[in-house]
Amino acid sequence: MQKKLALDKAALVLSSKATPVLFLDTCVMLDIFRLVERADSFTPFKFYLQLVDRIKNGDVCVVYNETVEKEYSYNAANVVREQRAKIKNLNNKWNALRSMKEKKDVSHKIELSADKIIHSAETTLRYIQQNALIIKDYDAALWSSYDVVLRHVAPATRESQFKDACIFKTCMDLGKKSGREIVFCTTNTKDYCDDTKKNVHPDIKSQADANNVVVALNLGDAYGHMFHPL
Repeated sequence: MQKKLALDKAALVLSSKATPVLFLDTCVMLDIFRLVERADSFTPFKFYLQLVDRIKNGDVCVVYNETVEKEYSYNAANVVREQRAKIKNLNNKWNALRSMKEKKDVSHKIELSADKIIHSAETTLRYIQQNALIIKDYDAALWSSYDVVLRHVAPATRESQFKDACIFKTCMDLGKKSGREIVFCTTNTKDYCDDTKKNVHPDIKSQADANNVVVALNLGDAYGHMFHPL
């Protein structure tokens, strides 16, 4: 069951648990709708399904803050609309290629069902969200985020990424106060990585190391930190 707690209370809850703690960034949740566009295999979606199984078995505690909750609510409908359009475009391309190959209009056209894909993603994500612990936004994280933006330090080096700063500060404070290692999972390589977009930004890593946080750039990497490879 989803809980919404102040930081201190959430830290106390986590300090009494032995299960790994996974802090999700907004982009990880939104990416479940983008897998058709981005993936060339079932593997990325499999990690979401495995996360559901881990939650059901009590093997992991999923956490995020109110800023993530609000960002997801604001962006989800637009992301779903974009993916519906891209799925339609993929269907058109595949069937056009088949027509060219067969030198005629194809019968029994290939059709990925946008409804089924979106419904599957929504159902999977809803279970993750409904069983998460949500940290209430608090003044210290908000004030710190303004400072990060004004000084243009990661995760606000690219532009005024106030929300990213607030999310990451909440995760670090949770790690420090709970005394637990927190795995922070993000796919936002623009703000959390160096110029290669493959490695965690050194400033982010140093902040994370000082606050019991490990930064993972996808769910697969997060599992590598929390469990044996699946």
